[in-house]
Amino acid sequence: MIIEFKRGTESADVRKVVAQMLDYGSSIWSRTDYAGIERACQKGRPGFKESLADRAEKHLSLVDERPFDATRFARGVEESIDSGEFVFIYVGRTMGERTRRVMSYLAEGPRLSLLGIEVDYFRSPLGMEMLAPRVAFSPSWVSAGIASVAENVALLAEQFALARPVVRELRDGLDVLAAEYGYRILDSKHHRKYQPASGGSALNLNPSSGRLQFGLAPFRSAGDDVQADEFAEILEEISGSPVPRDWPSIDAAALMLDWASTMELLVIPYLIARRASAV
Repeated sequence: MIIEFKRGTESADVRKVVAQMLDYGSSIWSRTDYAGIERACQKGRPGFKESLADRAEKHLSLVDERPFDATRFARGVEESIDSGEFVFIYVGRTMGERTRRVMSYLAEGPRLSLLGIEVDYFRSPLGMEMLAPRVAFSPSWVSAGIASVAENVALLAEQFALARPVVRELRDGLDVLAAEYGYRILDSKHHRKYQPASGGSALNLNPSSGRLQFGLAPFRSAGDDVQADEFAEILEEISGSPVPRDWPSIDAAALMLDWASTMELLVIPYLIARRASAV
């Protein structure tokens, strides 16, 4: 979630505001990982010393009684960074017709997740102050509810059609292995997910970025850091660069350069180990 908060009146040129928000998003998508987000939040004003997951659990416990899943939280952040699938929120005192028009186009055309919030400021004679936010704009597809499974499948199929050929080759290869090793294939709006039959995250393929994400955090949560580190080392050898320790992703081209070797050394051992750890 990326929030742009304007304390004064609305900017005379809403295009600059939108460009600034998109610049924030592209910077996070191309230059940041989970650890980077955590460090930035810890150094904020006010900052904090605990982990980002602990901080999130502390605040969410005030509004949600359900148990907090730190692994799921970290996975969600990593997936959002990897896919660039952010929710943009523009907060200001007022939003004019031009702002609403630009936001409507971005939300209904390119289907950018964009919300507009207007905030009123009240102050009592006794000196009490209060901010009262209200939703000024939301996309029609958000107001209508979450996309159905059929819609997700159609959206993902369109993204695969526009993806690089090597991404489609990787998808086809993974589909075969999923059937062979008993994995479920689930399509979301931006990912094809390969999950053990017993549940849990494993592989996530993003056709837009052309990257395959490997879930190593489940191994670490189960106390098997050795197994996770072994897969991380193989991923680093294939990609030629360091990878995050929990939710690394690698480009399809690197994986398909020698698919037979990639299957033997990485993908098949990973599927077997992840299936065993999910039982």
